[in-house]
Amino acid sequence: MRTTFLLCSLHMRETLGSLTKGDAEGEAAALMVLHAVALYEAAVFPLRPGGVSPAERELRRFVAYRFAAREALPQLVRVAAAEALEAIEQGQDPKQAQAAVWTLNEAVRDCRPGFIHLHDDQPS
Repeated sequence: MRTTFLLCSLHMRETLGSLTKGDAEGEAAALMVLHAVALYEAAVFPLRPGGVSPAERELRRFVAYRFAAREALPQLVRVAAAEALEAIEQGQDPKQAQAAVWTLNEAVRDCRPGFIHLHDDQPS
């Protein structure tokens, strides 16, 4: 019983340690970029024609680019955000833009401390 308790305690300490060693500012900036880019994608490819005004679309574009330019972003997220914004800017293929935003989502998840892949295609 005591051995089990000690092992659980050690595992808990390791888990908490890995969570607190991350870059909180970088993780928060990455999440903000993901949300801003996803909102911009929704403005470029609205669910119904005329659902987004040109002014709102331009504002969402401005916000997405501002967040993507933040220096606190991890490099992996910065590159994925640039690729997603480029795909959205083309405005031709919603599936290509959606795939690029999904790649950005994966980059944001990969930069979180404690995130591991159980298999190549199965995140924890």
